[in-house]
Amino acid sequence: MGKTCSCDLSFRPAFPDEESRAHYVEGDRPRVGRSDWFLALTSGPVERIVGTIRYGRSAPGADAPRGLDFRMTGGPGGELAGREQEFLTAFASYLEDFRGRLRHLPLIREDHPWNDAFAGAGFEIRYREYHLVAPVKALAARVETSHKALQRHPSPLAAGRIAPVRDCEPGPAIALIEANGLMDEAAIRAIWETEEPGKLDRDASSCFMLDDELLGVVLAADAGENLNIMAIAVREDIPGAKLWVTPHLMHHLFQTTASRNYEQAFFRANADTAPTTFNFATRAGGKVVADLRRWVKEVG
Repeated sequence: MGKTCSCDLSFRPAFPDEESRAHYVEGDRPRVGRSDWFLALTSGPVERIVGTIRYGRSAPGADAPRGLDFRMTGGPGGELAGREQEFLTAFASYLEDFRGRLRHLPLIREDHPWNDAFAGAGFEIRYREYHLVAPVKALAARVETSHKALQRHPSPLAAGRIAPVRDCEPGPAIALIEANGLMDEAAIRAIWETEEPGKLDRDASSCFMLDDELLGVVLAADAGENLNIMAIAVREDIPGAKLWVTPHLMHHLFQTTASRNYEQAFFRANADTAPTTFNFATRAGGKVVADLRRWVKEVG
């Protein structure tokens, strides 16, 4: 730990004219809610901002009618290192009239030193996500085998159809993906209408429809030599849906992109609700490249 890390720190909310100084610590990272800041500062004749917590009201949900989302950032000098728990505790204490869910919006890697700080400040892990990578040729071959096998087993789901996302209504797909925790509504809407394949391939990404009802959706994008699969979500309340729908969605994806000769596919999977995606990637020779978690604290 550098000498700067031994500086005395104070923690307080930002004054209105300090936003530009606080923004210097965060750089160009995306906004979280409104521009509310809580600061870590070095003591001395000239205070220096060395850490920030940007926070704003989160969208209400059935599980959390009231909540705040926030993001903690340590400055490049490392002065906050080892004091993150104190910073988090001071922030929670500052919100003395707040009652509800306090959620750190960015996911934290399994091996990140901040995990101990969140746990020590009374936060709990409420969501875990795997990032996986797997060879496309092996994945496509596995999907082809599963797809052919399903044709030999009659199912009411055989009446379903694949529709590119450009022909699908966004509402049901957004609700299904959001329920899996992989992307929030704002992130999905931001890419849904794009014509940029690097953000969303609107032909390869598709929905599985049965009697005009959405049963599953896959969102993918071009990533140069690789394929980025941002979300695979299938209805949990339909018997046999995951077994039937997932291979059909993936078959369409790989058939549509076959001419691009992708080397690898990158996946995101909810560790608790997406064992199919996890198994699909790992059984085709893939591996986990990141194990991430979201920390949440119930206040009051």
